[in-house]
Amino acid sequence: PTEFVTLLYGVLDVPNKRLTYCNAGHPPAMLLRDGVVTELDANNMVLGIDCNERYTQSILHVKPNDTILLYTDGLADAMNFEKQTFGRLRIIEAFKQSTGSADTIAQNILWTARKFVGMTARNDDVTMMVARMNAE
Repeated sequence: PTEFVTLLYGVLDVPNKRLTYCNAGHPPAMLLRDGVVTELDANNMVLGIDCNERYTQSILHVKPNDTILLYTDGLADAMNFEKQTFGRLRIIEAFKQSTGSADTIAQNILWTARKFVGMTARNDDVTMMVARMNAE
């Protein structure tokens, strides 16, 4: 096949403090807990390559103040004039340094990427979602 799709599907069960997710070739979601960023498992194949592929799900037990970041490859692949990509390490650093509400964190990461890219034309869309667990 020449066509494929990535997917990150998740269900956040707030009462039971559990995120169940399946990642099929999408950039890994990131968890910010106690100042440390961890990339969540992303070990499934992209969709559309093998019709016999069996996809596995993972479960993350979330804690108060945990923050989860999901993003498309357009964020990591954003390129500046020197042909450097924003990349996952810069995403991790921007995520670690962001504080406040989920919306504020998303805006800070996006602003950091925009400053890095400057006036370079975008080649891809950027989609991002931040979920932050309330403190108990």
